[in-house]
Amino acid sequence: MTSAKSSRGAVDDATPRLAAVVAPAATPAAPAATQLERRIRPAQIAVIGLFVIAAMGAIWWAKPFLLPVVASIVLATLLAPIVAWLEAMHAPRALGSLIVIAVVVVLLFVAIEFMLEPLARLLDTIPAMESLLTRLLRASRHLFGEPFADWLKARFGEFAAQQSGAVSAGLFAGIVGGSVGVGTVLLLTFFLLASGDHFLQKLVRVIPRIRDKMNAVRIVRTVQGEVSHYFLTVTIINIALGAVVGLICWYFALPNALLWGSLVTALNYLPYIGPIVNCVLLATASAAHFSSLGEALVVPLLFAGITIIEGQLITPAIVGKRVALNPVVVFAGLLFWGWLWGVPGMMLAIPLLLVAKIWAQHTAALEQWAEFLGPDSRNGDGAT
Repeated sequence: MTSAKSSRGAVDDATPRLAAVVAPAATPAAPAATQLERRIRPAQIAVIGLFVIAAMGAIWWAKPFLLPVVASIVLATLLAPIVAWLEAMHAPRALGSLIVIAVVVVLLFVAIEFMLEPLARLLDTIPAMESLLTRLLRASRHLFGEPFADWLKARFGEFAAQQSGAVSAGLFAGIVGGSVGVGTVLLLTFFLLASGDHFLQKLVRVIPRIRDKMNAVRIVRTVQGEVSHYFLTVTIINIALGAVVGLICWYFALPNALLWGSLVTALNYLPYIGPIVNCVLLATASAAHFSSLGEALVVPLLFAGITIIEGQLITPAIVGKRVALNPVVVFAGLLFWGWLWGVPGMMLAIPLLLVAKIWAQHTAALEQWAEFLGPDSRNGDGAT
């Protein structure tokens, strides 16, 4: 009994000493871990920032290779449902792909032939731009005085002299480069369409888990459906908008109504930026053709009103939330890809954002990014 009490007392006496020994060693551990985390976080941010900068530099440097590849993947995604329909009609996939590409080539040649005459008539209206320049110089003389008007006239003369030969050379180089780029994209698109689900099958084989395999297939199928739906709907809307604008130009006797309608159709694929460019072009053409200010403002103001109705009412009602994107993200994406790849990059910005949104919606770790890119377009499917 006495020994048990003495041992218990020894333990009780040893407990404060052990606590005193352990406590000083454990107390500095928390501040040390906090200091380590504070050192690691800036390093991680710096590494991520350097990686992003290096990735943007690589994308810009590899533009001659990446641009046709990305464009062909987007075009193949758009045309894949048509090839699948031909394949369901018992046509070989390679033959169906060849037929689809041949139809695209024919449509391109028809469009070029269709636009040659309006472009030739536009060149005939260049002297009308001289009258517009005269009006601008007259207005600057009244507003800012004779010295400023003379200086502005001299600058216009120098610019015209410098660009007299550069315009034709740049136009020829642009036509040649564009033809080569379009041919490359169409050839790559044919191979992608003819291969069918070959790349998807390879991807599924590489992925280890069955759940991830099913998610990859779901993402690819959803991307094909949503991107095709978006471009088909937007193409119909843009053609209707171009037809209405062309009729307005024809009714108010603005020359080259067919050309202006076609430009409106083509540039309206660029949200926000395309309508602004169209409005500026129509305002310039109207100012060069009509003599009074009221007549010059009719066409651009009508175009602005129709574009607002189309952009704020018609397109959201038809497209809906299936492919809805955050407007800020869309504008930033247009600026970013335009800065990297120019006008072709701006044309590819929306499909790339759609792919990123769908991918994020089907990935649990990226759900916050999906919410940032736009509202959820799924019908009850959860991220996996």
